[in-house]
Amino acid sequence: DPNKDAPGVCGCGVPDDDTDLDGTPDCNDDCILDADKIVAGECGCGVKDIDIDGDGVLDCFDECDNDPNKNKTGVCGCGRTENDSDGDGVKDCLDLCPNDITKVAPGTCGCGVSEIDSDGDGAKDCVDMCDFNPAKNVTGVCGCVTPEQDSDGDGTPDC
Repeated sequence: DPNKDAPGVCGCGVPDDDTDLDGTPDCNDDCILDADKIVAGECGCGVKDIDIDGDGVLDCFDECDNDPNKNKTGVCGCGRTENDSDGDGVKDCLDLCPNDITKVAPGTCGCGVSEIDSDGDGAKDCVDMCDFNPAKNVTGVCGCVTPEQDSDGDGTPDC
C-alpha cells in the first residue's frame, strides 16, 4: 500500500479515515456520516435510538413520541384517548355527546334529552309546552287542553 507505512487500524489497502470525526475509523464505523453512532441500531444511521416518552417504543417507530399512552395516532390523534365513554361506537373526541348513547350531537334538546315529538305536531317535547296536544305548542292563556278561541272577537280568549 503506497499510502501507508504500517497497516494501521484498518489494515493495508484501506485508509484509516474518520469521515464523521467521531474517533472511529470508517472501516469500523457502520455510520460514517453520523458522529453519534458507529452501529446503525434499530432506527438506522442519522436517527437516534431513543424513547422520549418512555412508553417502550423507540421514537423512530412511535407516531406519538411525546405521548406515553399511545404509539399510534389513531382516530383522535396524539395526546387524546380513543375512548367511547357511552359505547355508541363513536370515539369521545368526535362525539359531541360523549355520555349519551343515543346521540353524537346535541340536536335541538341537548345531550341527555330525547328528541321525541310525542304529539306529532313538529315541536320536540323538550320545547313543546303542550307535548300531549298536537294543536298547541305553548300553554297560552287557556292552558294546553283548551283552545285559545275568541268567538266574540273581543281580544280575550273564551276560556
